[in-house]
Amino acid sequence: MTNVAIVVLDTLRLDIFNKYFQWVPGRRFEKAYATSHWTTPVHATLFTGRYATELGVHAKSPALDCLEPTLSELLDQEGYMTRAFSANPNVSRAFSFDRGFTEFR
Repeated sequence: MTNVAIVVLDTLRLDIFNKYFQWVPGRRFEKAYATSHWTTPVHATLFTGRYATELGVHAKSPALDCLEPTLSELLDQEGYMTRAFSANPNVSRAFSFDRGFTEFR
């Protein structure tokens, strides 16, 4: 089974990432663009592949409580162990961003 890791480092410049994270193997996307200017809708898009506007995730509704399956839910169904570690209160259990994760801290 292939390992999948998605590393999200909010507001980290590419040159700093390259300096400290060169040891991380795998495919790099150096021309990725955010779908919004703030964390919650960007993570909703990252976790589902859909725009936050399609999911109904916005400032007055910040929870990921949409019907669409998340990437972690799909990976979990395929037998992957899914883990998430977030220090961001906007990407937390309180807003249902723990969906599909075997372990979420």
